[in-house]
Amino acid sequence: MQTAVFIGTFVPLHGAHIGQLLRAHQFTPFSKIYILVNKNPSHKPNATSWQHRLNMAKLTLESFSLPFEYKLIPVPPVVQRYIQE
Repeated sequence: MQTAVFIGTFVPLHGAHIGQLLRAHQFTPFSKIYILVNKNPSHKPNATSWQHRLNMAKLTLESFSLPFEYKLIPVPPVVQRYIQE
């Protein structure tokens, strides 16, 4: 099986994000997904703290019965710059 990556600010992670994950999984099945939460999004300077967004994402994901494993990872600014280039 494949591994997927989903990155975003997630203010907050919500049902539409879960829908995107499930549609992606239907199109190309994967067994695991890494969900990367931007710690300091430059395009959303007033976003709530990354710790709060990470906790909210965890609570949201736990409320769904998902057909894949997931791991939430906070993305430090140095990685964000690399991804945005």
